[in-house]
Amino acid sequence: YVRDSGRAGPTVLIVAAIHGDEVAGHHAAETLRRATPARGRWIVVPTANRAAFAAGMRATYDLPDLNRQFPGAPHGTAGPRLADALMGLVARYRPALVLDLHEALPLRDGVANELANSLIVSESRADTLSAAVLVLDLVEGPPLPGGQTLTVLAGAPAGSFNHEASARFAVPVITVESNRGEPLETRIAYHRAIVLRLLEALDGAPR
Repeated sequence: YVRDSGRAGPTVLIVAAIHGDEVAGHHAAETLRRATPARGRWIVVPTANRAAFAAGMRATYDLPDLNRQFPGAPHGTAGPRLADALMGLVARYRPALVLDLHEALPLRDGVANELANSLIVSESRADTLSAAVLVLDLVEGPPLPGGQTLTVLAGAPAGSFNHEASARFAVPVITVESNRGEPLETRIAYHRAIVLRLLEALDGAPR
């Protein structure tokens, strides 16, 4: 969905549900695709992995973990082709910022998962908009609706959308990870609050 204000301003790409069982970002993105930015435009993909989302699963048997298949390929099996299509959005629109909405389990191997309620930041050139500065302003800003404390992590795994979009197109990427141990409405509010604050910092908030 392309939501264009008709006024000069930043282009922001918002992608959710790369993993089909991470639904809070999907619901937050759905509200945004019905809104309009005050300036610039949003490219909103609320359900990047439709098959896995419909099945309520992280991945499907014919489409293994999509977030390890970037940059993808235009031919072949479903996973690489879908990854290639999402990378094509970055190539086509050259956004000022990419927001990649995910969720994390509260525990991993029996210990607290550092990804839960975190922001993962990638940026490959100093002359682009600084995602790190945006995140710092967010962390130092007002408390989030659920009172969550954010962990900020640098860099993402090779093969992930975050890593490959940043590395190949020199655009800043922020992955937003909520905590799946919290109620769904809390997680949706968390995603919405973070995305709206980042959009406002870019002067691309909703009207």
